[in-house]
Amino acid sequence: SLHTKTHRIGVYSSKAVSRGDYLLGKFATAFGLVALTWLGPVCAAWLVGNLLAPDWRFFWHSRAALFNALIYGVSTMGILSVLALGVSAISSKEKSTVAFWFMWWIIGGVVTPIATHTQPWLRHLSFNYNLDQLALAVLRLLPRCPVLEYLSQLPREVSWVGETQRHVGTVAHAFLARLADSAPLPTPEALEGAREAVARQLERAGVPEREQEDATRQVLAALARTVADERGRWLLGAGHREASSELALTGLAAGRLRSVVIDRCFVDESGTRWVVDYKTSRHEGGGLESFLAEELERYRGQLSTYAALAQQLGPEPVRAALYFPLLGEFRELV
Repeated sequence: SLHTKTHRIGVYSSKAVSRGDYLLGKFATAFGLVALTWLGPVCAAWLVGNLLAPDWRFFWHSRAALFNALIYGVSTMGILSVLALGVSAISSKEKSTVAFWFMWWIIGGVVTPIATHTQPWLRHLSFNYNLDQLALAVLRLLPRCPVLEYLSQLPREVSWVGETQRHVGTVAHAFLARLADSAPLPTPEALEGAREAVARQLERAGVPEREQEDATRQVLAALARTVADERGRWLLGAGHREASSELALTGLAAGRLRSVVIDRCFVDESGTRWVVDYKTSRHEGGGLESFLAEELERYRGQLSTYAALAQQLGPEPVRAALYFPLLGEFRELV
């Protein structure tokens, strides 16, 4: 170009934009927009929520949830950005791109959920289903993530129970209540006949398909361990007075109105009323006694509330305890 004052010609060197540069720029733009709309609100909610919390330690306790959300969010945003590039490459016309996205939404969000009842393989056309499977895959890889591996070795003051484990507990509680109503109790071997019913209940509860087999195994193990255990058979026995499973009570405990559901409540042959709460906790390795002592202390307040409400059922003395079906262990609150 000609400089107007010096009348000199300036020569500028520039690099042509390659196809790779173009794609990288479009990917970064799409990724940035999705990150702003997805991760922005998540991070803002985490920060504001912890700033409003009564204790600064909430930052520490919620760190794992934030890392899970970030890892899952970055993975899905990368896939969405690649899909956006692919869709935009189909046609340069804006109307065609919008039409393709709308058609995909109709097929994946409306048609596929209906068609999966007859053709299960069609669920892979649903973007929501694929995202759910990605989430499960990412969460399974998290324990091997160096950052989370380091965090998991730090002292923790709270423990988090997975959704599947929570559903295992719910279904196990329901089947233990059924066993308490049956006389005589089935043998551990006979419980194998309930495998299909247990699997159906876990599926209805929302346990992912790939985790259903292991969850079913846990529930059946809890039931079999209970009926094989002398204390477990005593808890489920039909010879107790005022025996009830899943007993709902409402009343005053420690000056407050409480509503609770007691897993098992009965009056034994000596005239003592028992309130027992089932805990489907698992424990592997050594230190079982320490683990059970910690669990008893952890649920001391809950058992005390149960005992206070059960005391209003009659003049009998009340004793409270935890029973661990998967471990065949019984611990009384003293």
